[in-house]
Amino acid sequence: MQQSHGRAASDETAATAAPSPAHSNRIPGSWVVMGMFGFGFVLVVLLGVYWHFHTAPFRPLQDALAKAFPGSLPRVEGGQPKKHRDTPRILRIALRTDFDPTPPSATPRVLSMVRRIIELAGQHVPLRNYDRLDVYLYFRRPEQATLYRGFRFPVSSLPNDPRLLGDERILRAEITPKRPPENAASPTR
Repeated sequence: MQQSHGRAASDETAATAAPSPAHSNRIPGSWVVMGMFGFGFVLVVLLGVYWHFHTAPFRPLQDALAKAFPGSLPRVEGGQPKKHRDTPRILRIALRTDFDPTPPSATPRVLSMVRRIIELAGQHVPLRNYDRLDVYLYFRRPEQATLYRGFRFPVSSLPNDPRLLGDERILRAEITPKRPPENAASPTR
């Protein structure tokens, strides 16, 4: 009888020594979910802080452009890629338009916008810190390619008063690829 009692005692200690599936080193699912939400929150905060400091120098210009051209969703970026120190420092401004800026009939309106954009850029950003000013006007058509017109100006050649910037000089700075006439046959593939 004592033998069986001894075996029962050893079985009992073996049962308590071996971890059961209920008492393993697993992390509860609720902790995993909370950890995932916490990690996501930290990433969102870090992204917000990065974006704030990335766009902060250009926020006054963006606000002025948004006020001057309502609904244009202006985007302003500036600087030089860290990997390419021998490249020019560029101030790039992109604005959405509510009209197609590419046809010749839109040229007077485009010239007026570009002149005003350069004027606002000179007021809100120290242009002398940049080598080049790029201005892009784009028009998004649903389910079709975006139409845009771009201009590239060496900052050293810009006059102090953009109103003195002649139409010919602005048009010479255009970098938009020429698009085929509307009635031209499309190439077959």
